[in-house]
Formats: sequence, structure tokens, C-alpha cells
Amino acid sequence: MGDPEQIQIHVFIAYSRKDTDMLGELVSHLSVLERNAIVTRIWYDGKIGAGAEWDNEIKENLKKSDIILLLISSDFIASEYSYSEEMTKALQLHEDKKAIVVPIILRKCLWEDTPFAKLQVLPKDALPVINWDNKDEPFADITIKIRDLAIERRTQKEIDLAETLAKNHTIFLEKIGKAETLLGKKKWKDAIHLFMEAKAIYSKEFTPPLEEINAKISSCEIELEFSSTLARAEKPYQNGDYLEALMLLETCYSIKPDDKVSELISNCRNFVNLQKPIFNLELEINILKKEIANLKKAMNEFVESSTVETLTNRIDDLSEIYNGEIKTKLNLFEEKIQSLTKESDDKQKGQIEFIKSPMVGTFYRAENPEKPAYVKVGDLVSKGTVVCIIEAMKLFNEIETEVSGRITKVLVEDAQPVEYDQPLFEVLVLGN
Repeated sequence: MGDPEQIQIHVFIAYSRKDTDMLGELVSHLSVLERNAIVTRIWYDGKIGAGAEWDNEIKENLKKSDIILLLISSDFIASEYSYSEEMTKALQLHEDKKAIVVPIILRKCLWEDTPFAKLQVLPKDALPVINWDNKDEPFADITIKIRDLAIERRTQKEIDLAETLAKNHTIFLEKIGKAETLLGKKKWKDAIHLFMEAKAIYSKEFTPPLEEINAKISSCEIELEFSSTLARAEKPYQNGDYLEALMLLETCYSIKPDDKVSELISNCRNFVNLQKPIFNLELEINILKKEIANLKKAMNEFVESSTVETLTNRIDDLSEIYNGEIKTKLNLFEEKIQSLTKESDDKQKGQIEFIKSPMVGTFYRAENPEKPAYVKVGDLVSKGTVVCIIEAMKLFNEIETEVSGRITKVLVEDAQPVEYDQPLFEVLVLGN
């Protein structure tokens, strides 16, 4: 059964301002129900705070009420707001079984011709309160009846809550089960969606506890961010933009440490270190090209405005500049290029590896003829990358590389038979 602390019983009182005195007496009698926690709150418009919008306050409190008391008198029936607004909405809530309406006859009036005449009225025998010699008697009787209604209402709410909890628990477990399945399939976004739906109907009686659900949502969010960042790093990595790939991979590793990402970061750093001096050299060559272009421009301008003698002298000066500063730079560039070429050769020397067939079967470069090849010459691969399929005994087996590097040769034609341990691809593995 649901927790009784979750159950609240609200009493709403609709009345005419001309019956305020009898309202006060009734509230005094009903206060014992509040003190004994049989009802949660007794509300009427006299409790509206300063500055509040009274119409909204009345409607909101009426909507969440469980027991609605209509204090009937000729003034109540004559009041446009009490009769047309409060009473009409109260009777609709009663019809919808969302609240119980109890008319209380305060003063003699023709209440038998009203819409609420079909309801059981109070006090006893429908004798108006004002007609009793001792008004405490009818108000005490009314209080007993409201107490019984409140207890009945609370009991029904507890039953409804228990049924709702049981139903929600079944739905909760289904959503958690489906979310766990999606978690196993690494469908992080869909798993988060189901975990959130389960969380929306969670109750403290349910298992797993809320802390565990929140932890799994957090884990899914990390995995989602990790896989998204890793996917963004793939394009620059394949295109040789290793600096951008390195920044994304380092972000990826900060989200979740991973051996594969760590290996890719190491590869990127090697490539960046190899490219850096070449980039600097290209920058220096571009600067030199600009110097030569400026020199040619100056030479053309000089030719247009010079005599043969001064032109000859100027050519001698330019020759000295070329044979001196510019030729020296060109020689230095040539030495740097040779040095970088040797460094690159040293890094690559002896680093050729082969991806070999682990079985006898038929070699396929793609998943099907409509799809592109898994890898091609020039592609960078890392450990665990699927490079081809080998069909054996009518089973299609994805072949993953055990080495990281660049594909330099495809050694087998598509759809050709291969033997065990036959080389399929040649891979250039860059040194550390």
C-alpha cells in the first residue's frame, strides 16, 4: 500500500459573505479534523493573501479539493459567483468522481429546486442550522459526517495509490530492462531516454534505487559525448590533419580514458612531430619566394627607367645578392630537405608489417558490392580497425588489424580465395 504521508485531503468551503459568522463557527468545529491529521487543509476565500489574484486562488484550490462544502442560503443561491462559478465547477468535479460535494443548509431557502438537490445534504433531516436551538449540535453532526467522508476518501486514495504504484512498478521495470539492453548495444541516447522515462515514475519503494539510475544516465551521457567526439576526430585523422585530430582525441581521452584513444593520440603526436619541421621549411620557402618576387619587380622597374651603364651595374649588384644571401638560403633549404628526408626514412625503415588471413576462405574488401571498401591504399588504420571480410563455411568473419599505420598495398584481389596466414595488406608502421 502507498505511503499514507503521500495522501492529502483538502476541504474547500464555498459560501456567501452574508453567512460569514456561521462559516466561522463551522470552521471552528472542523479544526479538530486538521489537528488530528484527518484532513490536510480547510480552505475558503478568507485565506487568500494580500496581493493574490482571488479568482485564480479560488479556482486552483477548488480543483485540488477532495471534499467541497456548499454553505446554502438564499444569499448563496442569489450570488452569481457562488452559484454559477463555484457550485457549477464543484458539481462537475463531483460528477467526475474527483471530489465529494456536500451541501450544508444554513438558512431556509428553496434549495430543493437547485442542481445539488439530488445530493445528500446536511445537517440531519435537512433542518437549517439557523433553526436549531443550539447551533453546536448541527455543526458537531456535520463535523462527524465530514470526518467519516475524509477517512473514506483517504482509504480510497490509498487503494488508488497502491494500484498506481503497482502498475507504475511494472512499467518501471520494463523500461529499466529495455534501457539495460540498449546499454549493452551501446545505444546511449536511446538508453538515456528510457532511463529518464523510468525515473519520471520512480517511487522510493522501487528498485534499482534512484542513485543507481542517475549513475547509469551519467555513464550513458559520458559514453555519448565520448563516441561523438571520437567520431568528430575520425575525419581530420583520415585526412592527415593530425593537429586537429590530436586536440579532439585529447578531449575524448579527458572524457573517458581509453587505450585505443591513447594509441591514436600517440600516433597523432608522432605525425605532428614529423610534419612540424616540414611546415616550418615551407613557411621559410614562401618567405624567400616573396623576396625573389620583390627583387624581380624592383629589377623590372629599374630596367624601365635606367641607362645601359646603370643597368649593367645594377645587374651586377643583383647577381651579388643572389650569389650571396639568396643562394646561401637555397643551399640551407636543400640541406634541411635532405635532413628531413633522412629522418623520415629512418623512422620508416624496417617498419613494414602485414595483415594476414587468420583462416582459409574467400577475401572480400567490402560488406557487400554496394558498399565502399573497408580500407584503401593510403588509409590510416589502428589496432581493432575492420579491414576486410573472410567468408568461411558460409560465415562472414570481420578481420581486424593487429597493427596501426598506413595501408600501402592491397595484396589480394576482391572475391579471391586465400590461405591461412596469407598476407592481405601491407602496412607502413611509423616509428615512435
